[in-house]
Amino acid sequence: MPGQVHRKLAAIMFTDIVGYSQIMQEDENRGKSVRRRHKTVFQENVAECGGNIIQYYGDGTLSIFPSAVSAVECAIAIQKALKSDPPVPLRIGIHLGDISYDDTEVFGHGVNIAARIEPVCNPGGIFISNKVYDEIRNHGLKAESVGIYQFKNVDHDLELFAVSHPGVAFPTKSEIEVINDIANKVNLSTIAGRSEAVRRHARRIRNKKRKRTWQVALISLFAVLAIAAIWRMSDLVMPKFEEGKVAIAVLPFANIGGEEENEYFSDGITEDILTLLSRIEGIDVTSRTSVMQYKDSEKSVRDIARELRVNTILEGSVRKNGDKVRINAQLIDAVDDHHIWAEIYDADLDNIFEVQSQVAEDITRQLKTRLTVADRAELQFKPAKDVVAYELYLKGRKKYRAYNQKDNEKAISYFRQALDIDPNYAYAYAGLGDAYAQKTSHSGQGGGVLDTAIEMSSRAIELDPKLSEGYKALGLAYHYKGEMEKAISNYKKALELDPNNDMAANNMGTIARMEGDITEAAKWAAKTRAINVSVPASVINLADIYMELGDIASAGELIDEGLELDPNYAELNVMKSALLIREGDMDNARTFAEKVISTQPDYPTGYELLGEIFLQLGNWEAAEAQFDIALDKASAKENMKRDMLELKKEFAHAKTSKAEHADEVLARIGESLEKDMQKSTPKGKMDISYHLIEAGIKAEMGKQEEAIESLKKAYRSGWLDYQSSLASPMFANLQDKPEFRQLIDQMKITTDSILREVNAVVQPGS
Repeated sequence: MPGQVHRKLAAIMFTDIVGYSQIMQEDENRGKSVRRRHKTVFQENVAECGGNIIQYYGDGTLSIFPSAVSAVECAIAIQKALKSDPPVPLRIGIHLGDISYDDTEVFGHGVNIAARIEPVCNPGGIFISNKVYDEIRNHGLKAESVGIYQFKNVDHDLELFAVSHPGVAFPTKSEIEVINDIANKVNLSTIAGRSEAVRRHARRIRNKKRKRTWQVALISLFAVLAIAAIWRMSDLVMPKFEEGKVAIAVLPFANIGGEEENEYFSDGITEDILTLLSRIEGIDVTSRTSVMQYKDSEKSVRDIARELRVNTILEGSVRKNGDKVRINAQLIDAVDDHHIWAEIYDADLDNIFEVQSQVAEDITRQLKTRLTVADRAELQFKPAKDVVAYELYLKGRKKYRAYNQKDNEKAISYFRQALDIDPNYAYAYAGLGDAYAQKTSHSGQGGGVLDTAIEMSSRAIELDPKLSEGYKALGLAYHYKGEMEKAISNYKKALELDPNNDMAANNMGTIARMEGDITEAAKWAAKTRAINVSVPASVINLADIYMELGDIASAGELIDEGLELDPNYAELNVMKSALLIREGDMDNARTFAEKVISTQPDYPTGYELLGEIFLQLGNWEAAEAQFDIALDKASAKENMKRDMLELKKEFAHAKTSKAEHADEVLARIGESLEKDMQKSTPKGKMDISYHLIEAGIKAEMGKQEEAIESLKKAYRSGWLDYQSSLASPMFANLQDKPEFRQLIDQMKITTDSILREVNAVVQPGS
């Protein structure tokens, strides 16, 4: 019967590709090739040996076999096959034990032991437990003891054996140093000197050749020394945690079965369990934005925990089949990479909320978190009364987060359908509030749409006064409406209810920046970064602030940090190119600009960067050509952007000595700019942009005093980025003017003062 749980004795095999993360970092194509080869060889040999592949996880596998002999024979065949080109450095660990299993999962104490054996194996080798050794030694398969060990969460000493067979790597003195790479992943110690267990081992190895005896002794010695060294170094690898502090990340649950249409459901389960846990006092839960980037990630649990700065990981899978749901959850201590707890939950779809609550309660129990009466009430919270409405809401939420006009309209439709079924569904009202507010940014519609957004968000709050998403949606509606005090009040309430509401924190920073309060903007940018510690976009606002204040070193560190997480993140590549232009490194600036074009060929930004680079190099014709392409790519609605691009293009054209009516062209750009500004009240950055373009026009027309006056107006409007004026060829003819130098000096005093304030809130105590 599908889904039925069975028990039996089986040989459990774990495998892992050695150094896979480094391979991927150095050469992604090679990494993918290695993984494909591993999978192909593995599938062929496991099938031939009568085994069953239970799970692929990143760069490893879990399989079971009907006998220890067949498992070891399969492992030997795999290692021999993976020696050919391209070679795959594989570790294999095998144990024989009692397991529970069904058609998709295997679990039990035997699985835990096998998982502990594999990481200490040498590359190209096979380590087996004493139980496996007892089964294979009379079947022509040879193995040698490498010592007796004690593993965390294994209640007895375990003797390990290395398979000795042609084509299989046996650990030598030098190869035992691989423990340096893996000792942090298991809690392992040799137990030489332990009474009866060691005496039994001594009696066994006395009958072996003297050479082998010394080899084993040396291996054990090197293992102890290597592990001791790694333990001393482990503080450099994992962050420190306060005693008793639980910092947990709920990784995206895998959608078992592969049906793409069910992806929304597994994502929804992930987020809802995360939300339930975040309601519990004493548990620090990583934000949804931070964890969702690890969907389908090939990184190890330990690497993810280090990046997210957590000590506990929850991972699992969801299988949805009609009205049946199975959730497989595993709790992992990320400090020493061992399983704390695992459980399978089978339920009817109608009972999904009870299952989510049970998962969250079981986790808190395993984490030794004391639940108050209020906590238990929070865990019993049901977001919807009807499961069909819940599914529609999940679909709408996924569409909304695509952040484009087409999907936003679909999101509105899904939220509306959910409310047709459950008219009191607070989450669906909050979703509508968000989607209608976002609609204004896509379609340009205002008034009526924003009133609807306010109405929907307010209804969500009325139904659930503790719903952080409701206040965030209401804040967004007031934000777009220009009622900033109301927006701030609601964003703050959203953060009070959910400190991990990164969008509320980010939008607080956006408002502060618009209002010219750089220090406040930096505080919120730092908070957003702290919430989403491993999300590339989280560094953008803070890096931009440092760029504006002229602290290029700090901006560069943040940009590099983001690019290390995602080298292809377009906005970070834009910022990196702009930073390098300021530093005068045009060759590298061009590399990043071209990367922007390769990832976003239909947007103007990359071409504008290339134009700036050619301006700096004095290649006027090439600069003009790039600005021309950028103008062609720019949206007709981006009037201010187009005005700036036209100005830059005309500047480059004039430098070619081919311009016949430069003053007329510049005057036309000025007239266009005046019309644009009359259409809307200049505010914040728009006001600054207006005066900067005006200054550029005046400077190019030779009206230097008027150009400097325009720059002063930009400064009074909040412009602080004086380094851009020093770097731009458009202002080259102002450099010797005393008034220009005085303005720059005044701006530097202002930025230095603000920078001290920013550092005080971003880096307290420094």
